[in-house]
Parts: sequence; structure tokens; C-alpha cells
Amino acid sequence: ISAIPELVQDGGILVPPGDPIALADAIQKVAEGAIDTSSMTARASAIIAAEYDLETNHRRFKDFLDVLP
Repeated sequence: ISAIPELVQDGGILVPPGDPIALADAIQKVAEGAIDTSSMTARASAIIAAEYDLETNHRRFKDFLDVLP
């Protein structure tokens, strides 16, 4: 999904598309508690709140429409 790399920052987990081994490894690390998912969740929530709120999306969409012929 195209916006996911933008949200996965600073310690997030991103695996290459079509790589089931990397996906299984990431899932196993999360299941074993080897990765602090609570801090990842907090960072992702902060990014979403700052970058993808309704007003920001409205402004970006309007700006996009304004440049169309």
C-alpha cells in the first residue's frame, strides 16, 4: 500500500513486498516481544494526527484540484 512507507519511520517494521520469509520473521519478532510495538504505535499515531487529519487532507486535496485544468 503506497502510504505505508511514509508512516513507517524510526524503528517501524517494513518488509519488502512479496517476501514471505521477511514477513514471517517480522511477525515472529513481534510475537516474541523482541520489538517494542507500543512505541511504534505511539509514533505512528502522532504522524497520522499531524499529517493526515481532516483539515490537512482537505487542504491537500483542494490544492491538488486547483492545479487541474
